[in-house]
Amino acid sequence: MRPRFLVLLLVLGITLRIITFWFLAPANVDHHEQVIAFLLRFHALPQTWQIHEAHNPPLYYLMAASLGFTGRLKAIQGLSLAFSIATLFALFHLITRSGVIISQRAQAYSFLMACFLPQFVLFSLYVSNDTLAILFGSLAAIVTWRYIRVPSWPGLILLSTVVGAGLLTKTTFVVLIPVLLVLICWYPRQKSHGWNAIVRAYAFIGIVTLLGGFKFADNLVRYDDPFFSNMDLGQDWSIDHERTYRGLQSFLDVNVGRLVTSPIVGEATTGAYPVLLYGTFWYPHIPDGSLNHGSRSNLRYLGSAIFLMALLPSVFFFVGLGSLLYGLPALLRAFDSSRQDDLRKLAQSVFALTIAIGILLLNVTALRHHEWSIFQGRFLFPWFFGGAVAFSAGIDAVVQGPRRQLAMAISMGMLITLFWAFFGSELMWAAQQ
Repeated sequence: MRPRFLVLLLVLGITLRIITFWFLAPANVDHHEQVIAFLLRFHALPQTWQIHEAHNPPLYYLMAASLGFTGRLKAIQGLSLAFSIATLFALFHLITRSGVIISQRAQAYSFLMACFLPQFVLFSLYVSNDTLAILFGSLAAIVTWRYIRVPSWPGLILLSTVVGAGLLTKTTFVVLIPVLLVLICWYPRQKSHGWNAIVRAYAFIGIVTLLGGFKFADNLVRYDDPFFSNMDLGQDWSIDHERTYRGLQSFLDVNVGRLVTSPIVGEATTGAYPVLLYGTFWYPHIPDGSLNHGSRSNLRYLGSAIFLMALLPSVFFFVGLGSLLYGLPALLRAFDSSRQDDLRKLAQSVFALTIAIGILLLNVTALRHHEWSIFQGRFLFPWFFGGAVAFSAGIDAVVQGPRRQLAMAISMGMLITLFWAFFGSELMWAAQQ
């Protein structure tokens, strides 16, 4: 794929974000702006029981509150726009320039997703800690790849700092810690035997804990539980969500076909966790913000079409994820750091493990709380590049020969067209209001 085409996609992706920002109301249903307002009024962080989103770490809210002097929530949303554009630049580098994804076809398809996936665009633009978490997730991928290529102490300190900052933004960054800790202890094998591996591991944990451990320590002191959240408060909304829990069936129900007839969240989907994750990744199955005209009209069936067309990319993702994880033991046995291909495969495995553990964390959280709303695609967006790596591996494994390549091109073309139709219909409606 010609570099000029990829640069054009980057420009279109930035343009879409700017236009969407203009029409998108700053707040979504989680109302993160309430935490910012509390900070500005009382010059202190709220406790978990005081505000719905107060269980989150404070970095994003502190940064957003620094713009509170403007008195306008739209100005604070401008920070999200800056984060969103920075994330797209980071993913442009990772997908098209870093060398982790080799296939030009896979690069193009992956970057198309980064540019135009509706949920990815929307959740990078709300006044929400998601937008900063998504950026830090992409930056963590960049510095991880840098550390794999050059496993130096400065690289380790930079990696630890980015992960610590991510953990100070969103607790889901615990996903990175086991993966990177194993990587740091094992690699580079020539230098990491004995004390050196232990020192590196302690340095990583120390920096991450020092920078990102505030909320965990605060929860431990106040509630005797470092992972205490609003789901532990026993409020009416969480009790209502728990009533849809169906035991093991909630985790195994993968009948995404019901999304075709029920593209907006309801009784048909709330008890099926994989269906919810699929629905909220590809489309606003749970209407979150102001661009939700389609959810209240027949345009919601645009979501039905998206769910159908997204089946093929989803299959490629899971095929690629399985192939990367299956091949990891053999890679580790024969690994040679002097071979660039081995370094690339090691990085691909690390990124695949990250999103796999991210999915596992959602399941563990749901098992603890019986809470269906935790299964939202936005919780995987910080690990978007890991998803792109798995998706690309699936394409490389399956899409061989001209007929399959043509079928893939048609499928992706139709999916991206549906994404454009979603934004076109929502933005036109918003412009008329």
